[in-house]
Amino acid sequence: MTTSERPATYIGYKSDGRVKVYRYVVVLEENSGVGVNFGQVETTILARPGTRPTSRTQGLSSRLPANGHLRIPMADSTWLVVPQWFEGAARTLNDDPVARKVFKGLNDSGEPVKIAIEFHLESIPPR
Repeated sequence: MTTSERPATYIGYKSDGRVKVYRYVVVLEENSGVGVNFGQVETTILARPGTRPTSRTQGLSSRLPANGHLRIPMADSTWLVVPQWFEGAARTLNDDPVARKVFKGLNDSGEPVKIAIEFHLESIPPR
């Protein structure tokens, strides 16, 4: 896990917001003897109570071999400072964001596979 901060930019608005970017690797292990071809991953970041999370789906072209491992690099971001243009006044957040990932694909028998994981981004050990 590595983290960085950057300005939150939006075309036509003052950039007084900041986001924290989390970069990490998800490792999937197959132990039933049937490989899986993943076609997409759905990500939902749960930032704090009272906020409505937004999911995003990305294409994924990765194969988890039978009795093997798959390493998938990921990057997610959350607000550190909500910008003035978003809520009327800049505001610092101290969140413990939770990432929910759902990997979707087909196994070698043609059956749909869905793997869901959920974890606190702040609890990923640094590299």
